[in-house]
Amino acid sequence: LPLNCCGKLVVTANEQEIEQLYELERRGQQNGVNVKILTAQEAEHIDPNVQTYRYALHSPNTASVDPIAICQTLKTELGTQGVEILFNSAYRFHEGNLIHTSQGRFQGEKILNCAGLYADKIAHDFGFGLDFTILPFKGLYLGYTKDASVVKTHLYPVPNLKYPFLGVHYTKTVSGNRRRPSRGDRLVAGRG
Repeated sequence: LPLNCCGKLVVTANEQEIEQLYELERRGQQNGVNVKILTAQEAEHIDPNVQTYRYALHSPNTASVDPIAICQTLKTELGTQGVEILFNSAYRFHEGNLIHTSQGRFQGEKILNCAGLYADKIAHDFGFGLDFTILPFKGLYLGYTKDASVVKTHLYPVPNLKYPFLGVHYTKTVSGNRRRPSRGDRLVAGRG
């Protein structure tokens, strides 16, 4: 499966974000992630077009994949092992391990809940995760058609740690193309 090992830089816009950057580094290291605080000059060696206020967080092992290719491969490989995968099937309810869906009833020893934004509702119906709810939000991306060498890594602003949103950022796809948010072309920190 294709993999683009391009890394990620989380950049700061002001003095107040530096404390949050160190908190992200602490959390990453606590979870076994290879992350390190860099100076602005060190960040520019990784991606010459990046602008950051004093420091950036580098995650060298961040990579891009093709999620459709991964799902198709899983479908093919699991299908050879007798696993049945249903798409576009609405979950209705269950009686033990008997699942009622819009495509009929299905019995299973093991049931995997891959319902995306509705996974919490199904988990709750089975008695799991009752204290948790999915907070859905949608990002809007545009293709970036300028020079492909402009962005070397994923570029993210320091997130507001109170909210689960990523902010305005640039990502590199597995093929090396860039996707950017719908506002602005500048590769700078901030909410632009």
